[in-house]
Amino acid sequence: MSKELRHSAITTIEAVQTLIFMGAMPKAIKTKRCDGCSLYSHVEISLTPY
Repeated sequence: MSKELRHSAITTIEAVQTLIFMGAMPKAIKTKRCDGCSLYSHVEISLTPY
């Protein structure tokens, strides 16, 4: 694993941990992939259809 990939992975993990700790979810934008997503019931999908 390159240093850049390792740094990116650690940064992403820390950001996700912060979101979980704060109980915050990022704003969701509905796309075609949303219908099969396991997180669909946990997000507030924008009213704008895909």
